[in-house]
Amino acid sequence: MECGRQYSLFDSDNNVFNEIEKESSALAGDGALTKELDLPEEQNTDRQKTSCKKNRKKQKKAERLSLTGNGLEKLGLEVVERFIDDGPEADICPKCHGIMNEIATETVSKSLMFRPASYYVLETKRRVYKCPVCQKNNDRFIRKQESPAVLLPHSVVSPSLLAHVITQKFVYSMPLYRQEQQMIDTGIPIVRKVLSDWCQKVFGNQLENFCELLRQELFKYCHIHADETPVEVIKTHEGRKPKQQYMWVYSTTKWAPHQIRYFKHECGRSSDYPLKFLKGFEGYLHTDGYTGYDKTVRESRGKIIRCECLVHARRHFADILKLAKDKQNSETMLAAKAVTLLDRVFVVEKEANLSCVDGSGVRDPEKVKALRLEKTKPILDKFFNFCQGIKDARCCLPKSRLSQGVQYVLDRSQELMNFLNDCNCDISNNTAENSIRPFTVGRKNFLFNFTENGADISAGYYTIIQTAIANGLAPYKYLEWLLTEISSVRPKSALSNMSHLLPWSAKVPADCRSNNLEDLRQAETASED
Repeated sequence: MECGRQYSLFDSDNNVFNEIEKESSALAGDGALTKELDLPEEQNTDRQKTSCKKNRKKQKKAERLSLTGNGLEKLGLEVVERFIDDGPEADICPKCHGIMNEIATETVSKSLMFRPASYYVLETKRRVYKCPVCQKNNDRFIRKQESPAVLLPHSVVSPSLLAHVITQKFVYSMPLYRQEQQMIDTGIPIVRKVLSDWCQKVFGNQLENFCELLRQELFKYCHIHADETPVEVIKTHEGRKPKQQYMWVYSTTKWAPHQIRYFKHECGRSSDYPLKFLKGFEGYLHTDGYTGYDKTVRESRGKIIRCECLVHARRHFADILKLAKDKQNSETMLAAKAVTLLDRVFVVEKEANLSCVDGSGVRDPEKVKALRLEKTKPILDKFFNFCQGIKDARCCLPKSRLSQGVQYVLDRSQELMNFLNDCNCDISNNTAENSIRPFTVGRKNFLFNFTENGADISAGYYTIIQTAIANGLAPYKYLEWLLTEISSVRPKSALSNMSHLLPWSAKVPADCRSNNLEDLRQAETASED
């Protein structure tokens, strides 16, 4: 290995780490990148450490939601007044023992109180009428209101109760056995078997076709993200030992007018699963580097174009910087140069999303495409040439981390560049990874699904809930409304009959909108100013 060849790969720039610090500082100021793009702490200069501390203080101040004084009033909660001077002698003068006149009411303090969840029985009744005139004419006419639709006939479950159970399990990751104990503690002796039966039967009777409607809506878009994660199933159809299966997620891009997150449980990670699901789809498929998607793209005969994730490509080089003990060896310096080049791509992408807007403030796809071709493409060309130079110069061992990262990039150079062809393509697969994260958090709590049917139903509930959240809805309120309205839909086989229940429908009540934390932070910051 010749030293000259190594240094030539840096374009005569030996101060690689300072270049990274400069780029990462700009990124930190703009908030452009996530944790995946954080750099090792050892690369920060004293000046940048001071700047980071100031930014951190500002960030903490912006994130701190004050609940003193008027802060509580912004929450729109019920206000209960309590007077500490209530009593028979409160208005008696202690000097002359006469009656005093009230001249003002003073607020001493405000406290945020908690009232435990309460249950009550809703008893639905109806009146029965008969007509005395018709009765005289020997015509027995009796009139009574038609019974309202219910979730499950001859069951005590209500939309509000089931929405609470579903939200606790699939949003806050509370397994049914914990909910069972919680309900028993409050005096409601409902066992988990009953809770599970409610979830399964309501999904099969009411919500399964609604999920199919969401799948059809997803296929109306020509940009889809895909990802998968393991899930353990105890009892399989074959009756074998517990088997690791997979939960797949397919989602729209973050720029789609209607956000959809579709979860699909499959018995494995074979390439046949995305091939079957994406049958008939035409457009751009955003994925990570998993080769299981190759068959889907190959058999589409050019109708599906794959866009791979630049964040995954960057991670191969960033991991070298995190794990390296010697920060100044040749392999680490080459990895640092690769990270620097890719960071510039993310800076340009942040600029495109912020500046390329039309007169109404909406992202202009054509301006984004032009900026990408002008600035991003030259950087990526330089990056791929740099990786090819590392390989040709044999600057690292064949099985080293750097060699694996370089080979990963070169094998996927076309797929990593495909996002330049369409302005609505994304440079990463973070949308799918963020979509599947709630499931992975829940998996740490309930660990496994007992049956494959249970895994299928879990996928359906995650589809509904995460799609609602992605469209700015509060999951419990939307579920309660959805379960109330969908009971009266007839027939459910006609999917168009349920289009008014979609999360972006104008029929969704205004109180289903979620209180966005970012909006609360902005309101708090505005009040401080």
